[in-house]
Amino acid sequence: MSPIMTAELTNSRMADLRRQAERDRMLQAARRARRGNSGRGTPAAPSHPAGRLVRRALAALGTRSPRPATVTRQVPDSPAGP
Repeated sequence: MSPIMTAELTNSRMADLRRQAERDRMLQAARRARRGNSGRGTPAAPSHPAGRLVRRALAALGTRSPRPATVTRQVPDSPAGP
């Protein structure tokens, strides 16, 4: 094979590899965006702004559970006096 053909084939192969790498990066970014994860080991954060606000409010209240706390009423042991 002539040196010119070898160089052209090498350049073509490098261009193919660059395009494949770009497709892989785009695919990985799309997956990361769907999951809401930065891919750096951080927990998934909601992608919707309202979800972020709820998460911040729950963190400020000291609870991570979206369920409201149950309140129990205490019944007095003895009835009120005269």
